[in-house]
Amino acid sequence: MADGLHIPSSGIDAGDHPPITPMAFANQSQLGGDDWRLYHYIVCHFLASISPDCAVVKTKAAFSVSGEEFRASGLVVKSPGFTAIMPWLSFKGEPMPDLTGVRSVGVENVSLDEGRTSAPDYLTEAELIGLMEKNGIGTDASIPVHINNICERNYAHVQSANRTISPSKLGVALVHGYHTIDSELVLPTVRANIEENISLIAKGNADYGMVVKHALDQFLAKFRYFTAKIGLMDQLFEASFSQLAQTQSKFLTKCGKCNRFMKYMPLKPPRLYCMNCEETYSLPQNGAIKVRVAPSFRVL
Repeated sequence: MADGLHIPSSGIDAGDHPPITPMAFANQSQLGGDDWRLYHYIVCHFLASISPDCAVVKTKAAFSVSGEEFRASGLVVKSPGFTAIMPWLSFKGEPMPDLTGVRSVGVENVSLDEGRTSAPDYLTEAELIGLMEKNGIGTDASIPVHINNICERNYAHVQSANRTISPSKLGVALVHGYHTIDSELVLPTVRANIEENISLIAKGNADYGMVVKHALDQFLAKFRYFTAKIGLMDQLFEASFSQLAQTQSKFLTKCGKCNRFMKYMPLKPPRLYCMNCEETYSLPQNGAIKVRVAPSFRVL
């Protein structure tokens, strides 16, 4: 702080509440527990926001080994800046040797590692909040309400152990159903557009009546289209929530997307259902299903 205050170069004022800043000095003996941890974080974040930037020097090098291109990089922290106050955001320095003027280096060893990619884990609350802010869904005040709503409606559940949010079977069926009929009902674009228009009204750059009329007309058109296609949603829900004994379904053929076996649902309307992709495929009415076994050959 000896060099004076450094005004933050980024940040958005959503206008829903003033910035959260410390107002008085307190120590751990006065607060304690969660109150102290929250106060300590607010103070650290405030001081970091008016501190200088963290300065690092990054070095990159490119190598060619028998025609194969390789790249390496190193990083050295020159000035910690705000990370001295928020060490959990600090950079781990990984310096690289000075290769200035060096045209060739020796190869000590060569190895080939085998691995496979794994599916990403469920989003944490913090990651979900970050994505909602990035896509313009809600404000600091309304985002927690949105998350609480989807949990209360049994669309998703918060795992208390690691604070990840996992979708319920109902939530997955709804998302796939909406995607099948009208993807905009699931994607963040429509909601973000509503939030943007509300901000324009608050700033005096849009007429309240025109924005409301446009939103009502848009959702009325979507409602009519959705109700006309509601049968697609019914098929997906029946395939997702019916008991195996009730549907008398059986594995019949493989899905063209994931190459896993799909279930044949004989109840009208007949269809194929992929449990992995959560998608249904309608079959011709009053048709006959025949299973043909592919012939096998042996080379003599």
